[in-house]
Amino acid sequence: MLVANLPPDFRNPLAEAMMPTLSKRIKEEWLDTAVPASLEDMMAYQKSLAQVQEFAKRLDSIKWPGTNGFYDWVTSAPKIWLSKRRETTLDWTRNQLSLGT
Repeated sequence: MLVANLPPDFRNPLAEAMMPTLSKRIKEEWLDTAVPASLEDMMAYQKSLAQVQEFAKRLDSIKWPGTNGFYDWVTSAPKIWLSKRRETTLDWTRNQLSLGT
């Protein structure tokens, strides 16, 4: 792997420049969309959590900085799921009220 062979004085500034943008895009475009709104999709969500944790561990193993956001996302999974569930329930309720049922 190329990154593992880069000298730290080159790798660290590169990672520090890339990781805020990269982490944000991964979170917004993949991780946040992987959060299920129901219990039926919980197995896939748990697999996603394991994949994110393994990804962060892999980055740590090559000494790539900026993995805290991924670990935080995994640690906050119950809170994230509950927020998504509340949002979905509120949307459903609003929809039902707008239909007059």
